Amino acid sequence: MSKFAIFLAVFLAVSFIFAGAVNAQDTMGDLSEEGNPSEDGSSESDVEPGETESATIRYFRGSVIAVQTITQKQDSNMAAHEVIQYLEVKITEGAYRNRVYSVTNNANTQDPSNMVFSLNDRVMLAAEMTEDESDIANIYIHDYFRLDILVIYFAATLLIVILIGRQQGIRVAGMAVVIGLCYYYLFVPLTLKGINPIILVSPFCLVLVAFNLWADLGFGRDYIASFIGTAASVTCAALLGMVAENTGHLVGLGETEITMMLYMPEHYAMDFNGLTFSLTMLLTAGIAMNISGAICDYMISANSSNKYISMMNLFVYGIQKGRSTMAKSSISLIFASIISFVPTWIVYAGYETPLFALLNMNVVATQLFRLFSALIGATVSVPITAYIFAKLLRGKSLYS
Repeated sequence: MSKFAIFLAVFLAVSFIFAGAVNAQDTMGDLSEEGNPSEDGSSESDVEPGETESATIRYFRGSVIAVQTITQKQDSNMAAHEVIQYLEVKITEGAYRNRVYSVTNNANTQDPSNMVFSLNDRVMLAAEMTEDESDIANIYIHDYFRLDILVIYFAATLLIVILIGRQQGIRVAGMAVVIGLCYYYLFVPLTLKGINPIILVSPFCLVLVAFNLWADLGFGRDYIASFIGTAASVTCAALLGMVAENTGHLVGLGETEITMMLYMPEHYAMDFNGLTFSLTMLLTAGIAMNISGAICDYMISANSSNKYISMMNLFVYGIQKGRSTMAKSSISLIFASIISFVPTWIVYAGYETPLFALLNMNVVATQLFRLFSALIGATVSVPITAYIFAKLLRGKSLYS
């Protein structure tokens, strides 16, 4: 069976499982929490956080069918306005379909995270159930509903990637779905049970690397060199990340996530050591695979064009190609990392926050440490892959 057929079968299988898992959740899934904390701007709830020992929360799609908005000037010296909205919302799915509830929403015009709703807006409703879970005790607006748009973008992405990439596109789409399923069904539940995230990600990352390199290179000397180079880069990035996390006292969580942790059910025993940088391993693996694969391809071409080329020259050719590929991949990574904290930068710049104070912030420092760890790890793959593959091609001393 060809690799194309294998990837097609895997992609269709995981896509079917993924679709079934999504459709099986009639009410957007259940979540048990100890007092769900509401962020500023979300609809008010009659039950304050921590007031009940264990409130079962269910999420429903809904829509706004009536709006009454009252705007008040908060302070004569501020541009902000306080907005109070009295809303009627209707559940549009599940066993409670077409039920109508009245909710209150408080917002501030200067806070972009606040939600000011309009008529016919699609919303996500969070319902606190009764003790026997037979009815809704209280309901409030959790957020705008945007899952349908997300699904459209996801489907369009898969379609374009497959149409243009063909076999490679199918592999990319299939691996994206597989990674998502693994994180949803394995990584998240096991992390909540207290298993160290790096211990979870390490074997998954190595399996992912092995499978992708096999798809690109098959089993051969180039596969061995690329796998060792990529594994070394991932290990280096993980170690650097762990050192940075411990010495820099990094959490890597925003204020919202930290607040939610305060109300986390007691039966969860999460180990956050390594969580910040465990995902860096996957990021590093993706870059290192590209670098290692490009090095091996270039060295194979150089070896084919000159059967008498020395091992040292092969090694130099590999280093040169690795530098070129590393530069392109690193620039893309730097752009993506900088973009991620530009909004934070802009907001704090509005308060004339010094640059050193901004860079010292937990969230920004975590992102920078993650970037540096990934870049160093990816760079390490260049000499390791070039040396190992040159050694495998020639099997002699480097200077012979």
